[in-house]
Amino acid sequence: MTSAAVRQNGFYTEPIALFTGLRAACTDRPATLSCRLAPSSGADMANPRPSLTLTLLQAREAAMAFFRPALNQHELTEQQWRVIRILRQQGELESHQLAQQACILKPSMTGVLSRLERDGLVRRQKSSQDQRRVFVALTERGQQCFVSMSEGMESNYQKIEEQFGAEKMEQLLGLLNELKNIKP
Repeated sequence: MTSAAVRQNGFYTEPIALFTGLRAACTDRPATLSCRLAPSSGADMANPRPSLTLTLLQAREAAMAFFRPALNQHELTEQQWRVIRILRQQGELESHQLAQQACILKPSMTGVLSRLERDGLVRRQKSSQDQRRVFVALTERGQQCFVSMSEGMESNYQKIEEQFGAEKMEQLLGLLNELKNIKP
């Protein structure tokens, strides 16, 4: 353990403790992320396995670098584009279904939908049978936005495939579709 890692109430204030051969169970604490140390599980923490979640995030960032310029040009956020794309593919959805499919937390989805509605790209409508249910659909302007962006987005997919390979892209998408369906 380095002297920089300070132990406070059973917590080390630096994640360096993860690599000392001890298994750590992380917990959020005010203003700092700390790890409570637990006895070693026998895993070789000096040589931890590659991080699946970190690799997925890094791959996402590499892919998004192709798409962000087009989104910026159309003044859309990544979340807004996901909503537009899903509504174009799925049609009208309840807001909670849309949030789940777009991987956007419900409180954040409210803001995303408010901005898209303000810009005339989506419409929200409460159910006549149950006022708690809100349905979301693309407007004509939202449909046009999708169509106008599609050519540029397809071009970006082709650029990725040129570097990565069409067959590997198909394999990757298949594997990711399997991975997203696993349960803890």
